[in-house]
Amino acid sequence: MSNFLLGPNSVIKNKHDVDLLNYIYNEHLAESRQDFKDNQIVCIALQGSQNYGLDTENSDVDTKLITIPSLDELIFNRKPVSTTHVRANNEHIDYKDLRLMFQTFRKQNLNFIEILFTDYLFINEDYFSDWSLLLIFNEEIARYNPHRAVATMCGVANEKYTHMEHPYPNKMELLAKYGYDGKQLCHLVRVSEFLTKYTEGCLYKDCLKPNDPQFLIKLKQNVLPLNEARELAKETYQNIQATADIFLKNTPDELNPTTEELLNDIQSQIMTKAIRKGLTT
Repeated sequence: MSNFLLGPNSVIKNKHDVDLLNYIYNEHLAESRQDFKDNQIVCIALQGSQNYGLDTENSDVDTKLITIPSLDELIFNRKPVSTTHVRANNEHIDYKDLRLMFQTFRKQNLNFIEILFTDYLFINEDYFSDWSLLLIFNEEIARYNPHRAVATMCGVANEKYTHMEHPYPNKMELLAKYGYDGKQLCHLVRVSEFLTKYTEGCLYKDCLKPNDPQFLIKLKQNVLPLNEARELAKETYQNIQATADIFLKNTPDELNPTTEELLNDIQSQIMTKAIRKGLTT
């Protein structure tokens, strides 16, 4: 069995960090190893509220598991893995093929880029040096194409705005009580602040951390009456659109060729190692 090592940039500050890392390793990674051989797992990384300091005692732990196709999957050109494994406690592990994961980096989707900045991840020792390079150059990858990044943020904002009062079956009880989903409002406001910081040139790791996490946590807990929540959501969404429109108009849709070469090289290195292992195991 392979060893899985704590990410090189991870900092353990308190018992919360220890408990969370142990939980990811002993629960999420252990469960994933029932579905994938060790040499098919590149890493497992935390996604979601803990990365932004917006978690509460009731927050789920959700992760992304980056996988490598087996040799047979490559030979027979089978569809790359991209699915969400729902655990018995309703926590999610997103299984994502390495090739698709690198595509999401190029698309600049903030929900995927964030795993390059999390303190909570474990990397297969066989691919440790390769994935660590991504972490070293995470800021460059996060600005591989700023035009595309901002356009993606607008898409996320639109999703949060439209979902806030949408009557999804699993949200009916919440909507009956409050009239809206505070989690969607929380993340809409978070994306707005993120976008402002990003367009001002702040470091991506700083964009991920809200200035007032306690305020956002309260929004998530539906503290606002419906009329105030609607007003805040509308104003926030309009601000996002205005900020994005100016940025997109003045920023060409161009990728960074140096970062493109870096992504290609790292993806190639990991896949080459995996193929060699597939031929010998």
